[in-house]
Amino acid sequence: MKKRLLAVVLCVAMLSMTACGTEDVMKTMGLGGKKNASVEETDAQEGTSMTESVEETATVEPVSGVVLGGDFDESEADFEYLYAETLMTESTQNAETGKMENQKLTVFLPQGDYNTVNRDYARAERLGLELYVCLNPQIQYHQEDYTVEENLESYLEYEYDEFYSVDYRDLTISEVESDGVSARASVEYLYYDSWGKEYYPVFCTYYLKELDKNTSVLVSTEINATEATGKTPLLVEELESFYGFEIDWDADAAQAKLDAFLASGEKDVVTVSTGYLKFELPQGWEEDYNADDDYSTSVYAPGGDTDTADCFISIGRSYEGEDASITEFLKDDTGSEFLKQYFTQLGLDADNVTVENYGLTCLGETLRCKFVLDMYGVTATVDCYIACMDGYTYQLFSVQTADSEEDASAILQQILAEGQVRGQKNS
Repeated sequence: MKKRLLAVVLCVAMLSMTACGTEDVMKTMGLGGKKNASVEETDAQEGTSMTESVEETATVEPVSGVVLGGDFDESEADFEYLYAETLMTESTQNAETGKMENQKLTVFLPQGDYNTVNRDYARAERLGLELYVCLNPQIQYHQEDYTVEENLESYLEYEYDEFYSVDYRDLTISEVESDGVSARASVEYLYYDSWGKEYYPVFCTYYLKELDKNTSVLVSTEINATEATGKTPLLVEELESFYGFEIDWDADAAQAKLDAFLASGEKDVVTVSTGYLKFELPQGWEEDYNADDDYSTSVYAPGGDTDTADCFISIGRSYEGEDASITEFLKDDTGSEFLKQYFTQLGLDADNVTVENYGLTCLGETLRCKFVLDMYGVTATVDCYIACMDGYTYQLFSVQTADSEEDASAILQQILAEGQVRGQKNS
């Protein structure tokens, strides 16, 4: 697909980014919309409780007195895979004494070649396991007003926001277990390695503990099944002994999860998100990050390259204010006439221009425009859908030449039928 043709289509997309039409043409046709340019685009992330009941935390009895938050001497530790590090908070002035004070915590990390310790947090890797420890983590606003399990729930909701976790397939998040002073949860998923073109299982565990009124610690483990070895369970045992919680890891279960996924056929589709719209594309479709210079739209094509593909899909939106509407476009021949004038202004040769009410989609009431563009020696059929919902104007395009082996229009129609929109009940 010629890059010039892509640029033209993205230019056409501007008709829906300005209250469904360029201002000059709209004034000429008496379709002027009232645009509120002072309103900034915001994405309100509506979190829902991940658990309705509180269960007892799965704890592990220590084999010695060397435990997280305990009073011990480092020399008492008898670990084969772990070593001690000290975390500390930023110094603050004690209101009563006037002295600068901070909090310190001794933690044990796997002995790895690429460990990072940065004052109040540490990250370490070994035997396919990555450990992250943070002293007094900032999880949410006024977190002191929430219980430890509510804070862990909030952390997981952010970490695994469904609109930004589309690379995680067969994602499973457990309920949060809590004993009142600590909370634990596990997460399992399959991650797609785009370089190796394969999926691999990942098992994660999250643990948040309040050591005292002013001190808390967040610990997470992530185990990659492709890098774990027969010695990984030994490392897990030592970490469980010190930190006092059960770490989610089972090599056989990880393999079974992968086998079930590969047999299900789910690997034949790719879940994609623009941040506000989540949908599926056929395997092999990828985003072309070089397609739109100002990043106002997301463009997808086979192989992720619109310069060589014979079809692509473009999705974009803008905030136009509550007055944005497609109603005027559906009156008589208003929509078709507007598009023809718009194409003429752009110097385009567009044939078979049609406008119709496509009906209700995941984006609400939707207008459909279809036309054929002939330029630069390429003839392409363009299928455009415009919808206005909650002050936003959405524009979705499918473009394909006669040589295209895939039906981009059918793929786009499936997106409109099954897509999930942030903030809507189905998301």
